[in-house]
Amino acid sequence: MELARVRQLRSPYDTRQDPQLPLGFGDYLSLLFRLDEQSTLLQERGEVDPLLLRRAWYLACCSALCRALALQGTAFDTLHEAKPYDPRQIVAGLRPSLRAQHGPFQAVYYEIALGGLLRQRADVLRMGRSVTHLRGGPGSGIADKALQARIHDVYFTRFDEGLLNFSRHLLDIDRLLEDLLPLDIGPPVELARLRSEFGFPDRADARWRMAFSLLT
Repeated sequence: MELARVRQLRSPYDTRQDPQLPLGFGDYLSLLFRLDEQSTLLQERGEVDPLLLRRAWYLACCSALCRALALQGTAFDTLHEAKPYDPRQIVAGLRPSLRAQHGPFQAVYYEIALGGLLRQRADVLRMGRSVTHLRGGPGSGIADKALQARIHDVYFTRFDEGLLNFSRHLLDIDRLLEDLLPLDIGPPVELARLRSEFGFPDRADARWRMAFSLLT
């Protein structure tokens, strides 16, 4: 179950597969990170249709989960900012509540800890292979089949397994964040309820499928 949760937190949350576990605060942070990625790509490449649709998908996902977890109006309600996942901006939004709860001096140390954890979470999500495709990747074309298999095993299989195990750190970060935050965050919500009550987008919609099938 723990590894399944880690896989979900690291997943792209796109239309290829529905999340299999209830979505909670960690999922919201991961979705906010994906929304931030799409916003950056739009700034870099311009407003091309696939990127606009993908950003709209992540915006709809974040908006639904934001409401479901009672995060609207908090420092994490940054969906429409130029940089939705900006630890400095999020911490600045938390500052008044932290000072009210811990006093102005202790609040500074909470801010440093929260900012560091949010940045480290993003670092873990950024980790991955530079080559994602097996065909044409490292080892392809080598005539020695045994050596080719070893290269694929080390470069793809073992790396992915090692990264997944390392990414358990996301669970520790999320638990610690929830303990440090001066917020009452709602419990994880099943996908079916997110869709029926909060408008979480449905990957069966042809518009969303098109967004992730088109090349950019």
